[in-house]
Amino acid sequence: MRNIRQLLSFLAGELAQAHGQRFFAQLCEAVGIYLNARGVFVAEWIGPEDDRHAQTFAFWHAGRQYPNITYPLAGTPCFENRHGKICVFHKNVRTLFPSDPDVQRFQIESYVSVPFTDCGGKVVGHLALFDVQARAFPANELDAIRIASLRAGAEVQRLASERSLAEKERQYHSIVNKAGEAILLWRNGRVVDCNDTALRMFAAERDELIGKTMVDISPLMQADGSSTIERIEDLFLSARDGSSQPVPWRHCRLDGTVLDCELMVQTVVISGHEHLVTLSRDISQRLREQAALVKSESTLRAVLEHSPVAMMVCGASGEIEMVNRQFELLFGYSRSDVPTLDHWWKLAIPDVQTERRLRYEWFQRLCEAQTSGQQDCRPIETNVRCADGSTRYVQIKAVQVGERQLATMLDLTEQHEALRQAEKARRDAETASAAKDQFLAALSHELRTPLTPVLLASSHLLTLDTLPPDTRCMIEVIRRNADLEARLIDDLLDLARISSGKLQLRTQPLNIHDAISAALQICWSDIGARQLQVIQEMDADECYTDADPARLQQVFWNLLKNAVKFTPPGGRITVRTYNRPREDNSRPQLVAEVIDTGIGMTPETIAGLFTAFRQGDGDITRQFGGLGLGLSIARQVITQHGGTIEAFSDGPGTGSRFVVTLSTCAPPSEDAAAVPFDHHEVKVRQARILLVEDHKSTGQLLKTVLERFGHKVVWVQSREHAHSVIQETADFDLLVSDLGLPDGSGLEIMPVFRERTGRPGIALSGYGMEKDLLKTQEAGFAIHLIKPVDVHRLREAVCSLAGGA
Repeated sequence: MRNIRQLLSFLAGELAQAHGQRFFAQLCEAVGIYLNARGVFVAEWIGPEDDRHAQTFAFWHAGRQYPNITYPLAGTPCFENRHGKICVFHKNVRTLFPSDPDVQRFQIESYVSVPFTDCGGKVVGHLALFDVQARAFPANELDAIRIASLRAGAEVQRLASERSLAEKERQYHSIVNKAGEAILLWRNGRVVDCNDTALRMFAAERDELIGKTMVDISPLMQADGSSTIERIEDLFLSARDGSSQPVPWRHCRLDGTVLDCELMVQTVVISGHEHLVTLSRDISQRLREQAALVKSESTLRAVLEHSPVAMMVCGASGEIEMVNRQFELLFGYSRSDVPTLDHWWKLAIPDVQTERRLRYEWFQRLCEAQTSGQQDCRPIETNVRCADGSTRYVQIKAVQVGERQLATMLDLTEQHEALRQAEKARRDAETASAAKDQFLAALSHELRTPLTPVLLASSHLLTLDTLPPDTRCMIEVIRRNADLEARLIDDLLDLARISSGKLQLRTQPLNIHDAISAALQICWSDIGARQLQVIQEMDADECYTDADPARLQQVFWNLLKNAVKFTPPGGRITVRTYNRPREDNSRPQLVAEVIDTGIGMTPETIAGLFTAFRQGDGDITRQFGGLGLGLSIARQVITQHGGTIEAFSDGPGTGSRFVVTLSTCAPPSEDAAAVPFDHHEVKVRQARILLVEDHKSTGQLLKTVLERFGHKVVWVQSREHAHSVIQETADFDLLVSDLGLPDGSGLEIMPVFRERTGRPGIALSGYGMEKDLLKTQEAGFAIHLIKPVDVHRLREAVCSLAGGA
């Protein structure tokens, strides 16, 4: 009990004279000695709520001051202090908190910690006492620890207030020292303090400026000839009665240099005493610039008068002070015709609404230039009416010169007319291009529509096992030529896409050998018919490239088709791939070659080989046919892939060699590997299909083919009939619809079908541009098949949407 009274006496007496680090050290030592503890510390809490740490102010341990430590609160005996609770553990602290390294290091067995708060009641730290053996903490000891914690909290709060005050004082001095004006604080007529700007202005050290009077830092006479001493008295009197205004003033630096300034005087009360504050801004440079401007005004007027650009000078209040000779020649208005800007706007822009709009826009641009600190504003271009009633198209621009504005008016009438004509020509060209695209789309539709029943019928007949061999051969000829006609139509559309920049690639890591094999598979029947030998040398180890599978297959199909076409029967076609290393040791290039023993080419033929609609000389075109589009499209496709395609030949009769070069890429993972050229047979389950097709022959054949695949088909020939069937029954698995119908579009059927049945649809159309595909997607169709419809593609599409087995 006596020790506790001594501790409380110490807290109330001797400790009251200590502050800061000394306070905390003495507090911890006194608590440890009087309460016979192994260790005592006071800690402040730091960090965010979810990661709160304790940082000690003082740490007394085993009879001496221990270095301060920082530790996380989580998992420690004082963790519950965060809720304002006192933590008391009489024993087993090491057992209860095995993960606390400080508990283990100091062998803490018993422990008590008391939190303290700030003035807002928020816990900001704690005082803790511990021992290496179990011990009881009677109520009187806990009360003493609470009192010690309150004293620690009060000191922590005092330190926080000192830090806050010091920070505010630092910020205040920083603001004052960064001010653009020289600030001097006066008491009894002498300088008692100043900011850094004042030291720079007067070229003085602080101790040189302190104690100076206004007479010491001002010349005897001011710029207007008045006495400085008389003016000082007036200034200080006006400051005291609150009527002080900024006035021109001359200061003297300590080296005698005179500065032209703008001076403002105010009174302030500091610690109960009246002080004067002067704010001085150096305007010497501004005055020199104004003087130079006045001096050069006559020269400027002469330059303006003889300028080839129309100009006028406007005063601050909107009066027009002068117009130059070119202004009068261009518009026919003299200075007397346009005395103010209001007169000018009304004469130049007779339409009231246009005048108001332009004047508002002009005002906005002037404000924008002033705000951004620019000398001139963005120009306005408009038609201006001249005195004789004619119109000139001019560019008006303003430049701020002091308080005046110099407006320049550049005549752009001829250039504007030329641009207008160019814009009209551009619009005409775009219209013509759009008309061309529309024509090609319509043409392809009209050409594809009759091809659809031909291809469907021939493909369907070829599936019959009862056909005689000679009939099968003739039907195969029909199918092959109809397919060739469809491919020619596709080439025309591809050419249109390329010329308009609308050819889109859907790239993925692709094995070039797969693309070549798929192209060869298409050509095998023609190769066999001409009894050609095909040699494949697929030696490329790095065989993957980032490419669009369909487009790359199209390129090799074109190259192989040309090789087959121009190689005599019994000839040879070689397809080889290999890798070509790069000089920078990056990924090697992938090279694919198609070599034939055909008719060969002259250098003139090679020069124009990749130009659309060129196929060599007229004899070649007449003998072999074709439009000459394949190689042009192939080059464009390869170029979009970042590669090259070249043709070589030693001359007529020596054969040709086509070389495609592409960049390689890493092969895809097994999960991501695509199979873009898979043509396996698909077994489908029976589906109930609503077929909408107005073309009678095509509809009959589609119905026959789909039923042969095992499906049940309801065929209608109009949008209205389709809507009726959909309303009568929702028992359909799939919609297969033409888009162009006599009473509407298949795009109108799909939303109704999906809402009624919840099932997908396949769009059939002779239109195959990107915008057509986008429209069918937006309408809800899952697949867009372009006519003429391939039987196998149709079967795969139906299987994928209606379900397969």
